[in-house]
Amino acid sequence: MHRLIATTSGISLTLAALAAPLSAAAAEPSSVKTKISAVTVYADRAQVTRVGAVDLSAATSGEILVDALPGWIDHESIRVTLSKGTILDVAPKTMHLAKAAAESVRNADAAVQAVNDSLRVINDDKTVVRSELDQLRALRAFTTQKLPRDVASRRVKMKEVAETLDFIAQRMKNAQKRLRDLDAKRRDLMPELNKLTKERNELRSQSLLKKTRVVVGVKGSGRAKLTIVYMTTGAVWEPGAELRVKQSKRATLVQHASVVNTTGEDWVGAKLSFSTQRPGEMLTVPAAKALLIGGGGGGGKGLGAVVGRLGGSKGQSFDKASSAYVQQNMAVEQNRSKWQAGYRRQQAAQQRALQAFKALKKRGTTAHFSARSARAVRSNGKSVRVPITDDTFQMTTKLVAVPEVSLNVVRTAQLTNSGTQPILPGVVALFVDGAFLGKSTFDFVAPGETFSAFLGVDDGIKITRDLDRKRSKMERGRKRTEVVASWVIRAYNLKNTPVELYLSDRLPVSSDGSIEIDDTKIPKGASRARDGLVRWVAKLGPKKSGAYRVEYALEYANTMAVQAKRERQMRRKKRRNTRTPAPAKSSKEYLFDAIDDLEKAF
Repeated sequence: MHRLIATTSGISLTLAALAAPLSAAAAEPSSVKTKISAVTVYADRAQVTRVGAVDLSAATSGEILVDALPGWIDHESIRVTLSKGTILDVAPKTMHLAKAAAESVRNADAAVQAVNDSLRVINDDKTVVRSELDQLRALRAFTTQKLPRDVASRRVKMKEVAETLDFIAQRMKNAQKRLRDLDAKRRDLMPELNKLTKERNELRSQSLLKKTRVVVGVKGSGRAKLTIVYMTTGAVWEPGAELRVKQSKRATLVQHASVVNTTGEDWVGAKLSFSTQRPGEMLTVPAAKALLIGGGGGGGKGLGAVVGRLGGSKGQSFDKASSAYVQQNMAVEQNRSKWQAGYRRQQAAQQRALQAFKALKKRGTTAHFSARSARAVRSNGKSVRVPITDDTFQMTTKLVAVPEVSLNVVRTAQLTNSGTQPILPGVVALFVDGAFLGKSTFDFVAPGETFSAFLGVDDGIKITRDLDRKRSKMERGRKRTEVVASWVIRAYNLKNTPVELYLSDRLPVSSDGSIEIDDTKIPKGASRARDGLVRWVAKLGPKKSGAYRVEYALEYANTMAVQAKRERQMRRKKRRNTRTPAPAKSSKEYLFDAIDDLEKAF
């Protein structure tokens, strides 16, 4: 004790030393105003970057405060940097946005109650007036019913009867007017009640909303630029495109991101970018695992285990933020069914985007796009289209037909992605010479890859595909059936200019040893692939036609045709009983169907 309190001056110095940190701790951190400068949108979240100017010398407590961030940001994703000075600590905290005072809520409840009391008084008065009207109607009925009897039994003064009926009519008229006045008062009170009820609900909902405050411990002097980056849920984007073709020489492809923002923050004046990356995977370090024969296996220690735990922690942190997002929005939203419908649409969009971007990962690639023009994306859940690429490609056109599938001749564009960015899978709107053709879909196209686009049906060429009955036959023996099928494809050029038509058909390919295929014939100059596809080019002059034959002989067991019909009937019956969409067919089912269709052709 004597060692601790040596002298009076020592005590004074000790108290002064203790008072300094206490006063500093009690001081409120210096608040810094920030604005959103950049946003990167992923399939199920957004990375937001805020910047602000801060005077480090004014931060007397050694702390600065970034306030009023959404209450559902991922705390573990927060990163803070200073252009000068040193950051000592970053401490995020979720708290109520504005806890309503009890007196304010009581006053709001009292105001709503007062209007409801007035409405109840009006309802009571209307009940009294209606009762009075019922009595007057009964009195009028009694008077009119009693009058004939009085006339028959005694002398009645009609003037008195008329005065009585006039009195009743006037009283009823007055009662009806009072009812109208009461209805008018009720109509006047209803908007006031709705307004007061809304204000009261808003006061109550404020206590349910939360915000995130980030306290940053700093050391330094002078002015500095503060940058804070964090992840937040409530954002999604999907790729889409428009392909515009002009005069069959060049095609312009504009890709856009359809982005939905319900993060609670408007993105105005921010630099927008869009990524197909999964943010949770960005922190994963690839590490090979040892294959140990015998022994304890290491117990999951080492760098790989540490990184795994880090990735798991990040995932749990974002799941917690997502849960807070749902809970707070459900608590505050008054029209809950409307909010749930919007939330389901957003979740469906997220699932589509996640599946599409997952397919890109299988190709070992991800893509990152920057917005080509500024767009304000409000936090109102409305989809906003933001252009992300604008490329013009050289184009050649081809006329393509697959008569077995369709007798239409399709005009296609043959393009090469000569841009620096990939073409993402998604829906593409097609325009030819300013006319909207419809919508199609694109698969992923990397820079340098070629791809095709649908440009409509060419009505200037007619196609037919018929079974040549003279060369075709079907003979069923005791055990086996032999079929010779000879198909004739005819193309008619109705134009005044020559055309080149790329045609495709197919020959059967047997994967069953009990089926024999022989005597195949294909058009002159045609190529035949291992899968049986036959391709050739038909050159037709103006107003000319051409005929092309695809022929083969097929031999199989008689039971196969019976089995084909049985398989088809069983599939139809199963679909009717289960009321489910048709499942994907197996290769054997395709074979049975082909044989059944072929026999029906005879």
